Amino acid sequence: CLTVPVPFLNHNLNDVSRNLNLLEYLLKCHISKENRYLELWYSPEDTKKATEILKEIKEKKFRQYIAVVPVASTPLKKWPLDNYVEFLKLLLKAAPESGLVIMGGPNDIPVCEMLKHCFPDNAINVAGKGNFRISAAVMSQLNLYIGNDTGLMHIAAAAGLPILNINCFPAEIKLMSGSIPIRFAPYNVPNVVVMPPKALDGCNEFVGYGCSHLEKSHCINGVTVNSVWNGYKIL
Repeated sequence: CLTVPVPFLNHNLNDVSRNLNLLEYLLKCHISKENRYLELWYSPEDTKKATEILKEIKEKKFRQYIAVVPVASTPLKKWPLDNYVEFLKLLLKAAPESGLVIMGGPNDIPVCEMLKHCFPDNAINVAGKGNFRISAAVMSQLNLYIGNDTGLMHIAAAAGLPILNINCFPAEIKLMSGSIPIRFAPYNVPNVVVMPPKALDGCNEFVGYGCSHLEKSHCINGVTVNSVWNGYKIL
């Protein structure tokens, strides 16, 4: 029989946990807590390339190196760039020995370059400088992730970095098993998720991303610089 009914646990579970539970059920074996983690696979050549990419900022010997990701695959998940500038000013005032590694894909180079120019002494732009594996190797050499809900966020989680996630899901919407902050939360690492307090313009029933305006920054605009700063202090 190739059809096996699998019980659906109607709990608020991360998709990683749900998939591991599925494997347990189908393979009839227990996956221990120690084996419930994400892995990054890349080669020594990828590590070498990542080290070259980071050489300029690593030579400054900052106390911490932060992945800053001000971009995302869809506009509704993008916190405004001006807010990132204001937040990073607060961060660097409190922790001036911080290096900012601004990350994104090839299409994100202009935006990431604009952010880098605001902090020329502390930041480099590595957007578009490597493929998936090289990005993973870069992330593994950093200490903290600050940014939007992106694939790079999950790479950071797999690398074991603490995560400060700026999320478009409004806090007033009840979290359910299908809600994005539940399904795709940073897995198994310290993390703080900062959400807008209120849904805007009828988004209060949109239980997926929590915002129905897919083609623009919308509900996420309700996240204040001060709330992200408080989230950073908590993390």
